[in-house]
Amino acid sequence: MRMEADLTLTSYNWRFEKIKNFLNSGFGKVQNENLYICITHAGRNYLNGSNGDFKDSFFPCNCSGIKKASNHILSIDKEREIYFRCAVLSKQNRNKESAEILPFIYADIDFKENHQESQKNYPTVKEVFTMFSGGLIPKPSRVIYTGNGYHCYWILKKPVKARDYPEIVSNWQQKIRSVLKRDIDPTGDFARILRIPCTFNNKTKKQKHVAITTRGSDEFYDLDELIEPYGSEKTSTHTDTRGKVLSQENNVVATEKKCKNSKERFIEKNDKYSKDEKQHLNRWTKKSVKFRYLKEGNWKIYGDEYKSQSEADFNFIKMLAKIFNKNPEKMKACFLQSGLNDADRIKKKGGVFNYYKYVDRTIRKALKFAPKEPPAKPKRGKKNGNYDFERLHGKALIKHGGSVRVYKALIKLERKWGKDNGGKLFASYDNIVEESGVSKSSVKNHLIFLQGLGLIHSLITGKSNSREKKATELNRTIPIPTKLQTLA
Repeated sequence: MRMEADLTLTSYNWRFEKIKNFLNSGFGKVQNENLYICITHAGRNYLNGSNGDFKDSFFPCNCSGIKKASNHILSIDKEREIYFRCAVLSKQNRNKESAEILPFIYADIDFKENHQESQKNYPTVKEVFTMFSGGLIPKPSRVIYTGNGYHCYWILKKPVKARDYPEIVSNWQQKIRSVLKRDIDPTGDFARILRIPCTFNNKTKKQKHVAITTRGSDEFYDLDELIEPYGSEKTSTHTDTRGKVLSQENNVVATEKKCKNSKERFIEKNDKYSKDEKQHLNRWTKKSVKFRYLKEGNWKIYGDEYKSQSEADFNFIKMLAKIFNKNPEKMKACFLQSGLNDADRIKKKGGVFNYYKYVDRTIRKALKFAPKEPPAKPKRGKKNGNYDFERLHGKALIKHGGSVRVYKALIKLERKWGKDNGGKLFASYDNIVEESGVSKSSVKNHLIFLQGLGLIHSLITGKSNSREKKATELNRTIPIPTKLQTLA
């Protein structure tokens, strides 16, 4: 089975960054030192296949806590099973009542190929891939290969309170069962623990790696995107002591209602970018984790770097200056469509007009600090649309005098061995060194350079080491290019 996973777990720093980024993607949006992340490790009993001797460690749900948790994970003996709790906890207790925040929806999908003796009707790898690629279930944000199957995570743009959606994970997993028409392990309760990437699965005597695969989409989802089209769960309501109804309508949709009379006025939803700008924007979104988080409004993940949201705005706009070639209008349109722009900020800035002025001022400031573009260099080697052989290659040959001597040495060898001009030569590096005077280690590079200029028609370089010796097979281009006939 071929899995697109990097299983090179030898570097401590590499593993630390992978674990930290994984925890950041799920828990980094919460950023509350009064809430906790739980890391659990247990010993494996090979006689009955169960875990025992559970040990729990709790860390604050913020940047420093995530770093400490990552270091702690790497300090645990690799013979032990290492897990994390799937919800953010309100207290240092691993029961389901302590679950406070749900940052993602998850599913544990084992493969039939790895459970031949099991009586459960597990899906095959192909069936799982077909489900995701066919749009029957949205592609997970992260996919972790556990050695026996996949742990799939659909990360939410806005984490939700676990008590508001007590059955959402169970219903989501039931939806996957109905689509696959196969069994998946029931892991819907909030006390569940799942495996951490860059650790080891010791379920069998043969130790297996737990690794992040490239099957994930790296996309974050609105809860509505999962609830409405796929029927995961209807919104539940709860009342606090003041009698206010706290529901999906209050927590999420209310923000859009506040924006109805302000945000829609100035966001140009139909703003057209050029093809190059769209490609550049997509490339930044895929390759730069920081840009992606800032674009989604998750600047608090980099709380150690940005002291305020204004600093995050400034750095995000500096990135946009590179993407849109310092075009202030497109920079502004893209910023206003990003997650850094919301109704609460507009209210704090004193309304739409003042907020507009703040954005313009930040763009002007960012353009001052944006790196200046170097002057455009003229295209080398071109003259009236055709190659100027003398300008490009003539100068190169003057600069590479050793290549000239090697070329002249080939002509001498042809005459010395009675070959026709451009005839096939079988020459060792020693023969070429003897006639040209260049170092033996540079002969191959000179020959490749001459072939690139078009002076050598065909070239099969030889070998000159203690284990194997093979002559170089070549023949010169005839006739010699007009601009370089002086070489002969």
